[in-house]
Amino acid sequence: MKIGDKVTLHRHEVSVLSGAFYVKVDENSVPIRFHNPLKPYKMNDLYENFNSQYASTAVQIAPQSGSLLLFPSWLEHQTDSEMGERCVISFNTLYKSMFFSES
Repeated sequence: MKIGDKVTLHRHEVSVLSGAFYVKVDENSVPIRFHNPLKPYKMNDLYENFNSQYASTAVQIAPQSGSLLLFPSWLEHQTDSEMGERCVISFNTLYKSMFFSES
């Protein structure tokens, strides 16, 4: 990703486990932000008053060169506009039995 690029909010359909391997990351590269999928169902919760690592609407993780990030594919995520440059290899996984016959 180059300066100005960003990843819009999305999830990885049909995948089970997704990941990102950060090959090279500049110091000022933006973090990846994961969003709590339960927020629409908790309209009576007061997140602002109880914002902690256990009750948050989003979590940010700063990428580091050589790090591997694994997450469930249903977890929505995004980045802001990139402030540096980074090289990342993203991937998805599938259940073997979904698309391949056993023989």
